[in-house]
Amino acid sequence: MILYRKEKTETKKVFWKRRFSASYTVEATYVLAITLLALSVLIRSGYTKYKEETGIMRLHHMVEQVRGQEQKEDRSLSIGGWRAEVTSDADQTEGSLAGQGWRKHIEVKNHEPENMMRLTTIFQADLHAPGASQ
Repeated sequence: MILYRKEKTETKKVFWKRRFSASYTVEATYVLAITLLALSVLIRSGYTKYKEETGIMRLHHMVEQVRGQEQKEDRSLSIGGWRAEVTSDADQTEGSLAGQGWRKHIEVKNHEPENMMRLTTIFQADLHAPGASQ
């Protein structure tokens, strides 16, 4: 029985050496390094896209704030490497966002309550006209 146990442990040692040789360890470090590099590139590009989209959303928010005010004003905002500028005149509001090699521009017509009221009264008049189906 002692020989049997000795043979069994020797076969385990041989199996261990064959299964986990040094070449597998070196290859595993290469694979792990490439995987970590790929993950870091994906995370970095995700954060860059997040910053870009957040900047565009802030620009839209600023344009809508300036557009809705009765007194026309110009605004500018700097966030890190980004620069947002909003200008407004009588008939339209413009906003631009620039930073890190790209630029976005927004042009929006200003709200005209008189025009909207006129259009609303035209639709109401058509509804109350004789022969209009309700």
